[in-house]
Amino acid sequence: MSWSPDRIPIWLPPVPGEALDSWLAAYARRLNAAEADLIKYFELGTASFDFMVRALTSHEREALASRTGVSPVDLTAMTLEPWNGLVINLDLATRKFGLPPTLQHTGRYSRFCPPCLRETEGRWQLSWRLPWSYACPRHDKLLLDRCPNCGNFPYINKRRIRTQPGICIEGTGDTRCGFPLSYASCVELDPDGRVMRGQKHINSTVLGPARELSDVRQHTREISIIAQRVLRALPSHASTAPALVHEVLAECGDALPTTAGRQRQGSDPHSMAVGSGIAVTVLNNNSSEYDAIFPWLMHANASSRTKASYPITWAHALYQEAGPRLATRALVSVDEKVSWVTRIRYGTTTSAPTWPTLGQQEVRRRASRTPSMLWPGWTMRVLQGASTGHQLAGFRRAAAALLLLPATQLTYQQAAKLLGNNLPVTSWKALTAIVSEQDCTVLTTTLVQLGRVLDVQDSPINYHRRRVLFSEGEVTLDSKAFRTYCRQNRRPYNETLFEQLHWYVKSLLLGAEPGSSSRSQAWHMQNSHLVDSELRALAYQQAEANLQAHGIHEPLQWEPPQAWLPTLPWPGLPPEDIDREEVAEQLALRLPIDDVSQAVGISDDKFRLYIEYSTPADLPVPSERPRRVRRKIQSQNHRTSQWRRLTPEELLQLYVSERKSTPQIAALVGCSSSTIGLHLEQAGIPRRRRKEPLRAADGTLVTTDWLRRHYTDLGRTTKEIANEIDCHNAYVSQLLRQAEIPTRPLFAVCSPFVRLGVKMSPAMIAVSEPLSSWGLRSETGWSGGVTWRSPSSLVW
Repeated sequence: MSWSPDRIPIWLPPVPGEALDSWLAAYARRLNAAEADLIKYFELGTASFDFMVRALTSHEREALASRTGVSPVDLTAMTLEPWNGLVINLDLATRKFGLPPTLQHTGRYSRFCPPCLRETEGRWQLSWRLPWSYACPRHDKLLLDRCPNCGNFPYINKRRIRTQPGICIEGTGDTRCGFPLSYASCVELDPDGRVMRGQKHINSTVLGPARELSDVRQHTREISIIAQRVLRALPSHASTAPALVHEVLAECGDALPTTAGRQRQGSDPHSMAVGSGIAVTVLNNNSSEYDAIFPWLMHANASSRTKASYPITWAHALYQEAGPRLATRALVSVDEKVSWVTRIRYGTTTSAPTWPTLGQQEVRRRASRTPSMLWPGWTMRVLQGASTGHQLAGFRRAAAALLLLPATQLTYQQAAKLLGNNLPVTSWKALTAIVSEQDCTVLTTTLVQLGRVLDVQDSPINYHRRRVLFSEGEVTLDSKAFRTYCRQNRRPYNETLFEQLHWYVKSLLLGAEPGSSSRSQAWHMQNSHLVDSELRALAYQQAEANLQAHGIHEPLQWEPPQAWLPTLPWPGLPPEDIDREEVAEQLALRLPIDDVSQAVGISDDKFRLYIEYSTPADLPVPSERPRRVRRKIQSQNHRTSQWRRLTPEELLQLYVSERKSTPQIAALVGCSSSTIGLHLEQAGIPRRRRKEPLRAADGTLVTTDWLRRHYTDLGRTTKEIANEIDCHNAYVSQLLRQAEIPTRPLFAVCSPFVRLGVKMSPAMIAVSEPLSSWGLRSETGWSGGVTWRSPSSLVW
């Protein structure tokens, strides 16, 4: 070994893992010198061992290396600098400790293991200066940080005195403590217990060779946050603590940690052993036994506040302090204490809750893959219980809106409007009426997991594009194909059937019922299972033609496959489990939906959903051929069935040029006004809408008082009033309902004196009452001289 001229001739090597100030103090004792003498010999000016163990300046590092022969790298490894920013917070310029990044321990004083001091003759380990060292893995002892005799933090060395190894040097002169720290008693730990396993885990991760990695820093924060919250909860909630907490306390001597100020909370070895032992155990296990720590911490946190705090706020605090990985574990404990929307947003009913991190672009992408109503097959899977009737549409709209909430910041109302559902409150009432808050776990779990899968799986349909194109009535139908269907199936070519076909085509294009109502059409609720295969095939063909007209190459219908969520338990019935042949046989009978669903063994709701889920080829429904009946010979007082069909030019002349009404035109050709209306639509002539106030033949403005006088007081019929104001009698009935004027039954008998045009006196009413002198007995009621009789009371 070569010696430089500046090197100390006496050599004292450092002990493996020894702190720099401990080695320098031992070197000073070996030279029979004090710290100040050694610093002066090194020509380091006002430097001190206390600051040098924290970090070395370049001048100090060069001087120590030249005087002692220890390399600069080894000298740096004996300081706290390699752990700066990880477990301590040190300003390298001033070498002063700031607030620690994790547990509240500054590293200024050193803990110690008495057996280790005894074996090394008073040499102190660097790891004892770190806040994460609370137990000795060599001797399975809990470290000490105070002298058992004087109760002070032990100093390793003092500047102007010559110290003795392993002796407490606190005090001055003759009052110096002098207690042999190497013989102090300490708590013996179970080598296989939770505390020692926690220390070994920290030594291999936080204090191990990979301590500079970011995931290790994240793990350090997680351990620290749990440990701090456990220590805050223990003083007042130890009696309600889980079994894990009591096990760790028993290993540490069955004593509660000391209650220090918040700044020093958890800085002593006993507190760190309790907090870190519990934290490491919780983070390394995923069973429900260890998850019980989070509800206990949440309860302790709520009890310490003067005002009640929302449970998700407590979880958010963990998220801000320790990140999503730890806070996700805490979300499970708040599941039963938050609302539906919160449960779905955070996915608390699932095994892997997540935080709302999706941006606006990701939300819109998911909305483009979601129809305005939940798919019929998935509705069948999550729906349970008896039939819900008209509430089913609202349930499906609300479920589709909730499908957009997982991992987003959307509100339910925003999600509903994003899907075009402009009545979110009505659909929410329908959802909560069908599924109670106690039975919503399967529904919320399904929606959360399905929403997550939609984010990563491809969807062949862009529902957002379809809503933009087809929601406002931009759907065209081939009237010629519809006439061909009616002729081949002997169906009357009427406007009602054409409108139903239009509604059906639009629902196929949108993947949902048109509009935003939470109630289905009444005719659809009763007769959706009776739509024959030919009409359904026509609707499918027309819907595909609309897609092709817009250059959209997508399948008409699609649902996420059940294989996307293979492990979920389904409370409802998957559509694949229904006997298709039996359903086809029941549909062939064309029975009411109650009878058909009862025969199949499912509810009306699931039967309607199954019809919507199936294609025309899956369920062949025969067409109902109308029976041919003999026409009755009509009298001359009735319209003849032979009427002259007007050409489009004649219709244009009568309706547009001459401004005749549809009843007037119908009277000219001998048909009904509705027939004229249908011909106007086929000829492409727009219907007139009344823009001026309604007036009678004499120019009088038709008001509520006018209607009440002519209908109630004078007893005129709706047909007579219709002729007076030049409209249809059905329109008069509509005006009466709007004016809230009570109407007479169709079988009312009017006194002939009402046509005099004057209001009759009570005496005249009494005279005109017994008009039926043909032996008719009546139950009469009076309204301005009008007598009406119930048909059931007429006897011969």
